[in-house]
Amino acid sequence: MDVHGRQADDRAMLAASPPGEAAAALPRPFGLVGGTGASRPTRALSAVWTLARRRSVRFCVVGLLGTLVNLAIYSALVAETGIAPPLAAIGGFLVAVTHNHLLNRVWTFAARSARYLPQGARFLVISLAALAINLAVLRALLAAGLGHIPAQLVGIGTATPVGFLGNRAWTFRGRV
Repeated sequence: MDVHGRQADDRAMLAASPPGEAAAALPRPFGLVGGTGASRPTRALSAVWTLARRRSVRFCVVGLLGTLVNLAIYSALVAETGIAPPLAAIGGFLVAVTHNHLLNRVWTFAARSARYLPQGARFLVISLAALAINLAVLRALLAAGLGHIPAQLVGIGTATPVGFLGNRAWTFRGRV
């Protein structure tokens, strides 16, 4: 019996695996990469990287939901009130930034214990920088003849990395 008590299972996996893929079919014990033991710093770095990836995915999910909120408000303001797309973008932003901050605070970065107002102010500063990028892209694309909804989507997509990196580094610092 091997260290992990899986010798029979490992043999069955090897037998069932196609030729050339047998070794890849075997599970690797925690911390082992390529048959060598990974050091503690390597495992710690791997854990941090995994957490960062998970948080970036969560940030994008929140951002996608925020984009839907933003586009709903934006579209309604343009269609129902006839206001200019840049002003509608600001209206959509105000609703979406509130939505995004609450979800990022609770779910993405689990920063519920931080003081709300200072954290919210930092989030707003980063979001305003992202809004400036969004508006610049929106105006340029509208001037180039792109429709207002695709232009707004591209603007939001262009501003997203600024929002994630800024919020990770400053708003939710210490939360990876």
